[in-house]
Amino acid sequence: MRAFKTRYVSLSEFTLRKELSIAIVYPPRGAHRQHALHEHDCTEIALILEGAAVHNCNGNTVPLVPGDVVIIPPGVEHNYLDAESMMVLNLLCQPEKLLGQDILPEYRQFFNPVDEHGKYNPAPMYHLDMGNRNAYMDIISQLKETISKPMPGSALACISGFCNLLQLLAACSLREDSDRKKDFHLGEVILYLNKSFHHNISIDQLCSRANMSKRNFFRVFKRLIGTTPAQYINDLRLHHAAQQLLLSEKTIKEIATESGFCDSNFLCKLFKRKYGKTPHAYRQHSGI
Repeated sequence: MRAFKTRYVSLSEFTLRKELSIAIVYPPRGAHRQHALHEHDCTEIALILEGAAVHNCNGNTVPLVPGDVVIIPPGVEHNYLDAESMMVLNLLCQPEKLLGQDILPEYRQFFNPVDEHGKYNPAPMYHLDMGNRNAYMDIISQLKETISKPMPGSALACISGFCNLLQLLAACSLREDSDRKKDFHLGEVILYLNKSFHHNISIDQLCSRANMSKRNFFRVFKRLIGTTPAQYINDLRLHHAAQQLLLSEKTIKEIATESGFCDSNFLCKLFKRKYGKTPHAYRQHSGI
């Protein structure tokens, strides 16, 4: 009997065309906040685009960072913790229907992420270099367009696009244990930043948490997150400020202090650079 708190998610909720057993879903940032346990009737391929989270399955937790690719088979209960900043791309599919029952062995590996004991392993199977994000997103965008437009031969084109995506993943070597250990520590740093961005945070403090030298910390951070630590912290603060402008009646000075900025002038400068509007104009446009 399924526990009452587990949500059952069906591929049919997201498919645009019933004849295709595949869908691409972009949940908005923060959509997995306090996410309850859920399971699917299909395979889920989750690519972490931005932010960080903890993948949880039966109490077995693994930190996730941008570029991580997680494969969740049908019937596996899982959820994401501390996922307020996470942006994820979900590709939902039923490979046996899409590719046929006689799936090639080199493709079958994508849909069976188990450990040496035959148990599901929630750790990422692959890691994409986010420095090449545009190339990955081009392939995914083309696949999404093929799925959404019924045209002669589009079903075959969809299968071809899906196989191209699997080939892309196959070309990405699994990280060595030493690299994964570094990513694990950095994942913990990201989770710390997601919760503590409003405090004064020093690079020395972050390096200590990551157990890395400054040079190595900046290198690994840039490789995995695609930006500098300072920019990532500012983005978290700006995202929080934007939410407060829309959801509260606090003054801009109060929001600046609460978000971790030294003063409202600095908030206004960075806010306009990122959103193209001053905080006041941003709030006014929303009708608050």
